[in-house]
Amino acid sequence: MERQVIAPATAHLRLLEYIVSLDETQALASARIDDDSHFVIQETVVQLAALHVRHRLRCERHVFLLALQQWQLHVARQAVPGPLAVRSTITAASSEGFACHGALVRQGAVLAEGHFLMGTMAYGGDFAESLLRPHYQEVIRCLSAGRYS
Repeated sequence: MERQVIAPATAHLRLLEYIVSLDETQALASARIDDDSHFVIQETVVQLAALHVRHRLRCERHVFLLALQQWQLHVARQAVPGPLAVRSTITAASSEGFACHGALVRQGAVLAEGHFLMGTMAYGGDFAESLLRPHYQEVIRCLSAGRYS
């Protein structure tokens, strides 16, 4: 049987505009959200957290969202679209995962925030290191330089 890959409309969804700062425990980025769906709002925060963990691991492992432990939207969804700051804080780490807190902020006010677990695993199988590692290194480099091509 031939394997088929179904690519949803969001397959290439990139919501971060650029990374402002990135270190071992904190990351700050700029984003623009034009959709008020819960998925897009959460995805924006998770994208930064995943890149943050990848940066900390020097892209040496595959990173994925393991669990959303808590999520709170402090405003009506319709108030979220527009330019935002996105924050990621790594609050705990082990050899297989990271606990993170992420938030969307506009003019100092937290619009949404959550706690989640990011899992990590060795590359292999469907997660080819030869493809993913250079891809995410380039994404981090471009977003840190203020551009993404």
